[in-house]
Amino acid sequence: MPQQELCVRAETMVLLKVGVGTFQSPIPYKTYFFHVDTASEQIWLQCEDCVIPPNQCFGNPPNIFPNSKSTTYHQIPCGTHELCYFVNCKDRVCPYECTNGFCSYHAEYSDNSKIKGYLAFEIFTFGTNPRQNDINQEDVFNVVLGCNFFYEGISIRTNEIGILDLGWGPRSFIDQIKTQIGDYFSYCFPSYDETLLGAQGYLNLGLDDKFDRKDYGATTLREYHGENPYYLDLLGISVAGSRLPIDPSVFVNKGKKGGTIIDSGSSTSYLIIEAYQELKKAIMSYFETQKDYYRVNPGPREFTFDLCYKSNGHTLIDEFPNVALLFDGAELLLKPEHVYILIEDCENNRKMNEEEADHTHPRCWAEHPNC
Repeated sequence: MPQQELCVRAETMVLLKVGVGTFQSPIPYKTYFFHVDTASEQIWLQCEDCVIPPNQCFGNPPNIFPNSKSTTYHQIPCGTHELCYFVNCKDRVCPYECTNGFCSYHAEYSDNSKIKGYLAFEIFTFGTNPRQNDINQEDVFNVVLGCNFFYEGISIRTNEIGILDLGWGPRSFIDQIKTQIGDYFSYCFPSYDETLLGAQGYLNLGLDDKFDRKDYGATTLREYHGENPYYLDLLGISVAGSRLPIDPSVFVNKGKKGGTIIDSGSSTSYLIIEAYQELKKAIMSYFETQKDYYRVNPGPREFTFDLCYKSNGHTLIDEFPNVALLFDGAELLLKPEHVYILIEDCENNRKMNEEEADHTHPRCWAEHPNC
């Protein structure tokens, strides 16, 4: 399939443009941005019925797919498709139901947002290949997706219409197209600073023939207990090349607790408290040796930062220590710009963007705490 261009909005939201449906118009589909999420499996987009009380839409104004006008949209009658079923309800609420004779669903995310809708068939159209600078459109027929009519949760600031799920599970987009992509997909996200300069990421559905695996390490993606996220075997953490004294057992999945997942839908990385405290001590030790920096109160914020330092001198982020995540078979090196966040006012914890930057103002470098 053609390589897809990813863009980043609202600082951390990774979006993919997809054509959906079939319409009587010169361009036979409508294009929308989907939030790319590797930690869940239900594909969904917001549909027309969300405007009918007591249903709820998200967005102001809401971005809505006109499902009744698409000739390839078909709701799935109950009991007629393998992806429309009740799961084992002993340990969690059943996410699938039968409503008015059609397969429906409801789900709740980790941020406590909730969704409801009907399952349906629809066509997805993928198109632009940014590397080759041409158009290679490819249709994916009979995608089983959720036509969402209810959303309750945090305010969404982007123009996305729904979520494209790439996690484990038979209802994820990756599993539905596995015969076309050979169980391979890859992606590259730009850093936030790079997005300010217009950088884009990409998503490859299928094996990337430009990627030479001999040049990279690899770690196994694991599935636990039928959960949707991809688990990784994290063994340790190093700072400035020195491994921290963390017992590897703290990272191990224990039943339905613990373990390390990779989640493109999360804006922040979190560590278990035992690992975070060692990382925090190492970063504090570094700044204690820097005479131009002093620690300040991070101040109130929705997600309060734990470590915050001001500098009265010239700040060179490249001189800050790297952090490496040590996986089984691979090492992920996080450069300083991926670890430390520059904000304009430490006490008020306001983030600074490129337009607001005052290069004479004292700088604040912060680290986010564990969950």
